[in-house]
Amino acid sequence: MKHRKTLSAALMLIVALLALVTSITPVLAQELPGLSEEDAALLSGAIQNTVFQDSYTFEFVFSLNANVDGQAVNTTINGSGIVIGGASLETQFQLAVDGEAETPDGTVPLVAEIRVIDNVLYLNAVNPDTGEESGWLGDTLDNIGASMGAAFSSGFSAEAGISPEALMGGGMMDQALDQFGDFDPTVFLSVERGGSESVGGVDTTRFTYNFDIAELASSDQIAGLLFGAMAGAGQMPEMPSESQMAMLAPMLSQLFGETSFTIDQYIDEAESLVRRTVITFNMNLDPSMMGATGEPALINLSFDVTLDNFGNAPEVEVPADAQMGFASQLAPGGFEAPSVAVPTLAPMPTQESADAEPQTSDSGGDLVIEANVPLTVEYNGSPVDIAYESAGGEVVTVVAHSLENTLDTTIEVIDPSGVSLSRNDDHGSERGGLNTFDSLISDLELEDAGTYTIRLDTFSGSGEGSVEVTVENAGGAEPGKGDEGGGAAVEGEQVIAAEVPDNGDFEYEFEGAAGQVVTIAARATDSSFDPVIELDDPSGDTVAENDDHGTDREDLARFDSMIQDYELESSGTYTIRVRGFAGSGGEFDLLLSIAGEGESSGGSQTSGASDVVTDRIRAGDTFQYELDANEGDMYTVTVRALDEDLDPVLALYDAASGSFVASNDDHGSSDGSLNFLDSRLERFIFTESGSYIIEVSGYGDSSGDFELTVEQIMTDAPTGSGDEEVFTGEIEAGDSFIQTFEAREGDIVTITVRALTSDFDASVSLISPDGVVLADNDDHGGSDVNLSFLDSRINNFIVTEDGEYTIEVTGYRDSEGSFALIINVK
Repeated sequence: MKHRKTLSAALMLIVALLALVTSITPVLAQELPGLSEEDAALLSGAIQNTVFQDSYTFEFVFSLNANVDGQAVNTTINGSGIVIGGASLETQFQLAVDGEAETPDGTVPLVAEIRVIDNVLYLNAVNPDTGEESGWLGDTLDNIGASMGAAFSSGFSAEAGISPEALMGGGMMDQALDQFGDFDPTVFLSVERGGSESVGGVDTTRFTYNFDIAELASSDQIAGLLFGAMAGAGQMPEMPSESQMAMLAPMLSQLFGETSFTIDQYIDEAESLVRRTVITFNMNLDPSMMGATGEPALINLSFDVTLDNFGNAPEVEVPADAQMGFASQLAPGGFEAPSVAVPTLAPMPTQESADAEPQTSDSGGDLVIEANVPLTVEYNGSPVDIAYESAGGEVVTVVAHSLENTLDTTIEVIDPSGVSLSRNDDHGSERGGLNTFDSLISDLELEDAGTYTIRLDTFSGSGEGSVEVTVENAGGAEPGKGDEGGGAAVEGEQVIAAEVPDNGDFEYEFEGAAGQVVTIAARATDSSFDPVIELDDPSGDTVAENDDHGTDREDLARFDSMIQDYELESSGTYTIRVRGFAGSGGEFDLLLSIAGEGESSGGSQTSGASDVVTDRIRAGDTFQYELDANEGDMYTVTVRALDEDLDPVLALYDAASGSFVASNDDHGSSDGSLNFLDSRLERFIFTESGSYIIEVSGYGDSSGDFELTVEQIMTDAPTGSGDEEVFTGEIEAGDSFIQTFEAREGDIVTITVRALTSDFDASVSLISPDGVVLADNDDHGGSDVNLSFLDSRINNFIVTEDGEYTIEVTGYRDSEGSFALIINVK
């Protein structure tokens, strides 16, 4: 039929526009976080009053500028319409659109009018190929819906190679959709009141809704739906595991980091009506940020609708001579599916790829790199080992640069004995010529002669692309001769191998700035040497000295020396002087850490001790702390913001593989020593021995000073799954739920409350046998994909006495609903 293509295009356009119009009300009918109670009542009242108006007219302007897979489409549509019948939209509705779309194939007219009266839809559309009108056609909404559904399934399957049955089959989409039972979109929404503006001569007040799309996209529910759809569509072999989902969530946040979505509503306070709504959506989606192929997708959308004539809209008339029964023209085969290239996601990291042997060059030989000569490596999803021969006593800088900017690289330097010296993921520096996710290890001291290994990989252990690796060597150093050394002040720890002659000393100069904090240690590598260190300021005065450090730092022996966290009072050249006690001589390592103003020099902490580090992160930057832990070690890691602008986030990674282990954003407890947005990994039990990276970052673009506390709670904690009991309950606003259980001294108890209704925000408290609140939580803030954002958890609480303990569950701010209570005892 000649109208088939016309009808399909027109109806798809109309459905899209109607979706935009009708989606405004349910989205904005949610809670209004960020507003005062008075403003929230004003806004929600106007929305409700507008929805239930008997009739009104509307006019709109819709614009879309998109570039997907290298194909640009620019669309502008003007429209108007009538709504009669209040919120149901079932009685009378009229919509007329007039616009055009500029595509690579030319300009396409978009002209159509529909009328809905008594459940019958009438359509008159212009054929985009011929410019001819279809004339008025009609059919019931039920028939049209059924025909379009069948046509869409057939066309989409045939043209795009995607089966709707496969998309929903295998339980993958079911698994993803199950998570929506706990989904609360207001978590990602903030609303603010703006100024006064005139709309059609009426004074209004503007309210702006801001949606955090990056955080929304990386949420458990949306990420699960996205990956479920991709798996069903054949873009992924299977649904990701929980650990893979947790690892991919930060990538999704980066992927949608440049996406913005706002809604502006203009409220007539005098009449309590919505006079105008403006929707703005801007997206720059670069699939390479997730190790995928395909062109970036650029979409800029604006939808501006104005409402008028409340209660005075004209009647919608039934068209004369309408040809009925046109839904049959939308039978299977009549719908042409959109042809858009789907970016192909890189393979998911698996245990096999994570443990894979490093690859070698295509010729079969090992890769070898020379100083100051760039080496291009073809990365294909497995770690690559590159050999570097060093004569020892040199300082090098190692760079990994993704040439196509498609990989999130990592690099690690391993000494000849197999010990990892340094590792980096994202360089976080101001060095030019590097992508955001390139890697950089600066000023690394290679003490011993031999073959060093540079291990190249990616954060996710997947992806393909060319990486340029460079080992920069400015000529090396020759420490240990008893003469003066020198070096520029760098952040991080420098290690200088040196020697003091009998009755002599060793001097090392560095440039310091007022306010910087330094830690200097002399660690004897000769068992008979007892070092003493002194620090002279630029004027030559000795400002600090130490003989035996007297701390619990495990990498220092009893007679080693350390000047810890000394703040430089002036800028200039400082001198470190090392001599032997009583004139003795010997070999040693000089350790120098320099941090910025007001910061601690930081460092790593082995298990068996506690440590407190202060530092600062800039927007988009991270701080890393290395921790050696044994199986069964229990730690609490806390990051507390020292600046009100910082919302800190904690993450834990396996240092060897780079794989994600755990995270927390907002501790959710009543601990008065913490700010609301501070984060804490509470009593975390390590199930495997090894080195781990604790990473501190700022949520969004937040930045500032922070204090990181790493505290060992116990050793030899049980690492098994424990015994679990599950209870279900339901509470009304203002009520509480009580559950008791028996526990013995030494038990480790985890209590989880998981909402079974979407509007319930649970809080949980653990109470001792004598009625004292021992622990509480509201919003767990962790990375457990089985919990929603508002679920609560008290993690690995250590019971100190036998008795009957009480769990109390309440609703935050009088929320109500049903829930599951899980008690796990190890």
